[in-house]
Amino acid sequence: MPAKKRVVLVHWNEKEAEDRSRQLRRAGYEVDCHWREGGGETIRSVPKNPPDAVVIDLGRIPSSAVNLEQHGATMADVIACLEGVYCGTIGYELDQVENPAQRDWLVDYIESGRHRTPLEPERARRVLGRLTRVE
Repeated sequence: MPAKKRVVLVHWNEKEAEDRSRQLRRAGYEVDCHWREGGGETIRSVPKNPPDAVVIDLGRIPSSAVNLEQHGATMADVIACLEGVYCGTIGYELDQVENPAQRDWLVDYIESGRHRTPLEPERARRVLGRLTRVE
């Protein structure tokens, strides 16, 4: 019988961490659990004894912890929002923008979704005409 895969679970709520640990154990994993008020030894042991996977539950981390509260209340909300922005049909390449203030403005503009506001038909034709001339 193959050895169970070892998972380190990082969570911010003891009861929810216990529930997640049970789910992972039922799925056949050996689980080491770390939650905010305890389990610090689990995290410190990772470099010495790497697990097969680290599972970080983002549902409880407040987005304000990383100044992203404009995208939702939790990091899970932030990830869902930013996936909608950056994993869609439009790609963004900002590396060539060297001015930090300009780059920050572009990121804010992109992430706010203001550029996705539908245009009136006449304005849309003008924009299309302008884009076609530039090509």
